[in-house]
Amino acid sequence: MAESAYGMHCEVCGGDNPQGFRFCGGCAAPLIRTSGVAPRERRRHVTILFTDLSGFTELSTRIDAEDLHILVQAYFDRVEAIVTALGGRIERYVGDAIMAVFGAPTAHDDDALRAVQAGLDIKAAMPALSARFGRDLACVAGIASGDVVVTEPRPGYGADLAVVGPFVHLGARIKSLGQPGDVLVSDEVHREVAQHVAAESLGAQALKGNADRVTLWRIHRLVEQGWTRTPLAGRGAELQRRRRA
Repeated sequence: MAESAYGMHCEVCGGDNPQGFRFCGGCAAPLIRTSGVAPRERRRHVTILFTDLSGFTELSTRIDAEDLHILVQAYFDRVEAIVTALGGRIERYVGDAIMAVFGAPTAHDDDALRAVQAGLDIKAAMPALSARFGRDLACVAGIASGDVVVTEPRPGYGADLAVVGPFVHLGARIKSLGQPGDVLVSDEVHREVAQHVAAESLGAQALKGNADRVTLWRIHRLVEQGWTRTPLAGRGAELQRRRRA
């Protein structure tokens, strides 16, 4: 982060902050800078996926706490396996919600497509989890792309990446409009993946915290076109089965 006459200048929102601030007062982006050490904050374009279990609050009132913990952990394990196989990273868990990042720390030229594939794979995993636990389980996913500041781990600040920017929680706001089984994406994500998906426009929607309406799309499935040009890591066997179907 650059220093200004006022203090620290935020590269994410452009705001100035007093000396001594560690995070921007406007957008919460990291302002930490260590004298003599190159800053470890990097501006990146990423795709963020938020997903959670539909009806979790009601479910938590009808199931034993230990059984609920086992169910949620199984869901977390499945989501993490899917995200990791597609080159993404789990950034945080909040209750039953998961935030996954595609594009940091490793970027790919098809991160938006990887995130959409992850959302669809998580949806496809629900019937097996439902059968395992004897519950009718479903998930909702919201996906958005945008610029963030990624702070790499450093001694004394924990082991995880910190992904910060005004757009970060857009995926969560998109998810909040979904119905069980929905994979919803922003217009920007749809533009990046349009040739690879069958999707339905939901038009311009009002989202909490957004002054302007945001055009959303519901992703129904992946289509064959373009797969040979944008292979996804670790998905060879699945893609071969899809081509033979």
